Amino acid sequence: TPQKETAPPPPRHDNATRSYSITCTGVDTHEELTAKYKDIDFVLQRIRQCRLPSSSSSSANVGLSTRILHGINAVEITPPSSSSSSPRYHHVIFHHPHLGTEDAARHSRFLHHFFHAAVHRWLIPAEN
Repeated sequence: TPQKETAPPPPRHDNATRSYSITCTGVDTHEELTAKYKDIDFVLQRIRQCRLPSSSSSSANVGLSTRILHGINAVEITPPSSSSSSPRYHHVIFHHPHLGTEDAARHSRFLHHFFHAAVHRWLIPAEN
């Protein structure tokens, strides 16, 4: 089942420590990934280790944390749980997967759905 988490705190924009949170999502569940890729636990552990503690002198006052969510369909508008809210983010980076077919119209529809979902579900609304 999809995991539900609260939104990460916004990045700080002052001279103090800046904290950034990266959330990695994928449509496959952990079980599906394990069946597909024999080294998935190693890969996921490496992603989870991508952290810079805020107190580290070598991090130049930057804190970085990572988390991984499985079973997330990025093009759905409604949150994956019965909750009416889902995490929202300041930035969304999308690595476009291939749909397994050479169909420009199908890719175009897919991108349309993704961008619509990004605006209405994933991004924090802009302040006026």
